[in-house]
Amino acid sequence: MPDSIAFCPYRISPLGAHIDHQWGKINGMAIDKGIHIAYRRKENGVVELQSLNFPKRAQFHVQSIPDLKVGDWADHCRGAAKMLAEKYPLRYGLSGVIEGTLPIGGLSSSAAVIIAFTVKS
Repeated sequence: MPDSIAFCPYRISPLGAHIDHQWGKINGMAIDKGIHIAYRRKENGVVELQSLNFPKRAQFHVQSIPDLKVGDWADHCRGAAKMLAEKYPLRYGLSGVIEGTLPIGGLSSSAAVIIAFTVKS
């Protein structure tokens, strides 16, 4: 049973992808589809994630996150945890299940994964 659930909506950027972080003007909007993560805090610092959209389970410790990409769907979560760990002492992990409500690709799906994961990390 999860302790909590987080949701981050997908975002539509009608003017084109990646304009927002390149100092361009955007007219982005959220939609009612997105990324859900149900999770439970782990005291030992281990992050265990299972995707309902992809077969491989991800596992890492918050104090020993790999420097290089693994090449799977969880690279976004590992990268977000690595950046947080550079600024803040991470002590807790989580056991979670993550699911996207639309097929992967477009709609800022990678950003939604990162935000849903870090909101509760």
